[in-house]
Amino acid sequence: MNTQPERCARPATRTARARNHWTRLLLCLFATSTASASQSWIPAADMSHERRFASATLLDDGTVLVAGGENIDGVLSASEIYAPALDAWLPAPDIPWGRVSHHAIALANGEVMILGGVSALSPSPPALPVLVYDPDDGQWHASPGALAPRTLDSATLLDNGSVLLVGGYDESQIPGATLFDPTTGNSVSTAAMQIPRFDHVALKLTDGRVLVAGGSTTPGAGTATAACEVYDPVANTWSPVASLAFARQAANAILLDDGKVLVAGGAVDGSTVRMSETYDPTTNTWTDSGELSVGRFVPTLTRLPDGRILAVGGVGEAAPVASAELFDQVTRQWSAAGRMADLRSGHTAMLLPNGRVLVAGGNGFNFLRSAELYDPQRIYADGFE
Repeated sequence: MNTQPERCARPATRTARARNHWTRLLLCLFATSTASASQSWIPAADMSHERRFASATLLDDGTVLVAGGENIDGVLSASEIYAPALDAWLPAPDIPWGRVSHHAIALANGEVMILGGVSALSPSPPALPVLVYDPDDGQWHASPGALAPRTLDSATLLDNGSVLLVGGYDESQIPGATLFDPTTGNSVSTAAMQIPRFDHVALKLTDGRVLVAGGSTTPGAGTATAACEVYDPVANTWSPVASLAFARQAANAILLDDGKVLVAGGAVDGSTVRMSETYDPTTNTWTDSGELSVGRFVPTLTRLPDGRILAVGGVGEAAPVASAELFDQVTRQWSAAGRMADLRSGHTAMLLPNGRVLVAGGNGFNFLRSAELYDPQRIYADGFE
């Protein structure tokens, strides 16, 4: 991953005329490729820090708070704010306890709550404080409660204001599910899950229940599962539901306009999954929703203002990818959405009020501080790589 890409060798030629011919041809091809890639993608200002596995949250004023993550120097405490009107990153206070692979949840009062993840401290403490960013004073504040460090888990804000934490991995076991109350800081275990798991997807349905799908059940083995279950917060029960057609971990999921859930990407037995599926909670069925042109795991999924779903980056069969794809909710088909300037995985993606999507950080061959904007108003011709 940290290997620099090979430079293209200059073709051997016998005459200056031949050299000029190949030079003009290569420049033409490069210009054509660059034009295709940049039709939909626009460079944005670089962040102050290289980072991957950070969090990104849209604030009420339309700016984006990016916090934590990691780079070659370790886990980050740094946070910064992207201002779309200025195309600039503004300084923000460091997180009191730096962390990576954490969860950031936008609260109804405009604040941002950070919980979970893994700390920069060594050895890692038995519990990490819950933090809240207050945009009014621009500061981080300690919030009631603390949670044991874990990664590859999920955090879902419920209708009653509690947060459902599911699974994950804490280096020794797969934890069960926990309900965290941000008001009191108390945590209580839910009823036992059908299948403890990590590296899964979790999404709140329109009726307030939470769908948990796929993931892995065996630490260190990379064994993906197709099993799914639903948590009912009113009854405090877990119930099995229809299984995915394709077992997968490291996928992503997003709620569609009709209340169905799209699951895309992922990996199984070391190979990427191209097939996407849609879950209908009213019929408890999964439906084929077409293939991604490029198999990828840990892509980001973002809903555009016109309802299309933008899938960006992730890891392909051998390395991170730069391509993006669009899912049409009406036709249930995928189409090309251009190429970013950088290969990206472990990045963040956030829809801005102006309809563009800010994609920031991650890693390609190296950790990235670069950011790019996807503009759905620009027309992309065709092709991926």
